[in-house]
Amino acid sequence: MHAALAAQLGEGLRGLSLDVSVSVGDALLAYLALLEKWNRVYNLTAIRDPQAMLVQHLLDSLAVVPALQRRWSATGPGPELADIGSGAGLPAIPIALVWPQVRYTLVEPVEKKAAFLRQAVGDLGLTDRLQVVCQRVQAMGPAGPFDFITCRAYATLAAFAEDVQAIAGAQTTLVALKGVRPDAEIDALGRPWTVDGIEALSVPFLNAHRHLVWMRRV
Repeated sequence: MHAALAAQLGEGLRGLSLDVSVSVGDALLAYLALLEKWNRVYNLTAIRDPQAMLVQHLLDSLAVVPALQRRWSATGPGPELADIGSGAGLPAIPIALVWPQVRYTLVEPVEKKAAFLRQAVGDLGLTDRLQVVCQRVQAMGPAGPFDFITCRAYATLAAFAEDVQAIAGAQTTLVALKGVRPDAEIDALGRPWTVDGIEALSVPFLNAHRHLVWMRRV
């Protein structure tokens, strides 16, 4: 099974134009193994099959990386990101594994999920770049400054924007990972936020709609 997963991961990474080392590929598979193991007890995701997890979690999260890298034009250190309702660490942990310059704050209020995140961050050697905050984002004080705040399967665009007000700076870009294009949510988004772009994403081996919605302050 490991060889088949490794082969599919390699093909998926090539399909996303992500050139990673063998050690990074191994780390992605190690994260997948951790997720599968903890999921038996903590019910982190409804998806149980490792191959389905690879496609619907790993590759689905990694499909965001090229778009994020295009948006990040600054020189020097990589961007500071926060992930809201991080759950099992998606998309934050896969992004951090393939993009070693990023620093990520994973915000997850459910203790059992935060415990998994702390374990995964430690086991994968990411403690110098990733921190886990077990708290509701609405209760957090000023933090950052964050260049990007991400969410995946979190809430409506309006609720996402409202919830992160305290930690979003003037230059912060919000990045929502969505399935079908959320036109009704886009229409309902009010000031001070506006949609700054919508990208259709293609995830290898996944026959489903995926969109990335960028938001910025007006």
